[in-house]
This record gives sequence, structure tokens and C-alpha cells, in this order.
Amino acid sequence: FSDMQKNPRLLASIRELSKLVEEDKLTYAQVGGFTPQELDGAYAVACKYAELGEVTKSIQIAGYLIFLDPHRARYYQLVGICLQRMKQYEGADFYYRMAEIFEPGDPMTLVYRGECLIMAGKADDGLKIVREGQQKASQDPEFAAIGERAGILIKQFGG
Repeated sequence: FSDMQKNPRLLASIRELSKLVEEDKLTYAQVGGFTPQELDGAYAVACKYAELGEVTKSIQIAGYLIFLDPHRARYYQLVGICLQRMKQYEGADFYYRMAEIFEPGDPMTLVYRGECLIMAGKADDGLKIVREGQQKASQDPEFAAIGERAGILIKQFGG
């Protein structure tokens, strides 16, 4: 810090960067020079940890990614999935809602959020969201598996 005080140009640059981050015009990932490939690699590692049942490690990595690049829905979605696996439905729902802000109508987020609400005892609300996710998934072959998951949930809990 004393170096910054001795160098007014450096201090001014840091203040300008901080202002841009505060105004959402710049992310910490950009400030730090992280490439999209590096962020994708970290996300892949977090997904692998979740797949292996190491949800705490997955949440930690996703948390760093959210700090660095806070506008990516998939980071919030991953935390939601991990919290749901830990049966922390209220927290999971919060992260799914955050994911929806950054990527509205994502079938995976909708189906997982609906499932989370069902597990939290809010079956009617959950089924409504699952049905919406299933409808969106049916429009894109990439989401066939999530559409099937929605169908199973609807059969199991929708009667």
C-alpha cells in the first residue's frame, strides 16, 4: 500500500479499475487477465467435483468463479445443484433464481429449481416450474435429457 501512496498514477489507476468493477463495466476476471478458457477449465473442475460427490469443493470453486465473473448463470446453477444434493433447498432455490436472472428460461435451471421446490414440500409451485422447463427443453434437442428428467418428476409427483 505504501508503494501506491508513493506513486499517484498507480493509485489513480487502481481507483479507476475499482470504480469500473463497482459499476459492472469490468469484472475481476478481466482485471486479473483470466481467459475464457481458464474460467471454463475451472468450471469443468468444479463440475467434476460435483459429479464425484465432492460438493463442498465444487461450491468453493464456483464461489471463486462468481466473484471473478459474476454474470455467468452456470456458476450459480452449479452451486444450486450442489446445495440441492446437500438437501439445502432454500439456499439452492436462491442460487437457481440467480441463474435465472442471468439466463432466463434455461431448461436445466427451471427443472432443477422445480425439483428443489418439490423436495422442499412446495409440490404445486415446483411442478409448475418443472412443466415450464420441460416445455423449453422440448424446443432444443440439446436438452433432451433434462426434458426426460422433467417428465419423470411430473409422473412421480404430478399424478
